[in-house]
Amino acid sequence: MKIFGAKGGTGLTGILGGLVSSTAVTVTMSNRSKKSCDILYPALLATTIANSIMFLRILVEVFAVRRMLISDLLAPMICMMANVDAITLSMATLAGTEITPEVAVDAIVLAAVSNVVTKTGIAVFFGSTEFRKYMILTSAAVMVVGLLIIVVI
Repeated sequence: MKIFGAKGGTGLTGILGGLVSSTAVTVTMSNRSKKSCDILYPALLATTIANSIMFLRILVEVFAVRRMLISDLLAPMICMMANVDAITLSMATLAGTEITPEVAVDAIVLAAVSNVVTKTGIAVFFGSTEFRKYMILTSAAVMVVGLLIIVVI
């Protein structure tokens, strides 16, 4: 954002940050939202993009470890658009061997939902009042979709 400005660098910050650590983007943007009200919407955009990229990262990890889970995991991850990497890799590795694929998919979706809960807590703790409000709304929608997926699928 320093190089391209708040508007130009927001999307890039969200994409690259999401590939590395969506939690770090959430913390950084929460802190910046308190320092300047002008950055509220760019900070929300970067955080939302980073948290959406996390779901794509989960799919790539599962594809690399246990491709058979992709068909069951694709819909939940797209609908939900945690650091969840360890759980994702563990469950994908165990699927079809020590645990059923269904249990693995549920565990990965729950890990993603818990990650969203954690990031919402970060936003509430570090962010401005407006940042908190919008993060709670978007996170609530993601959590509801994730939990519905577990119940329905």
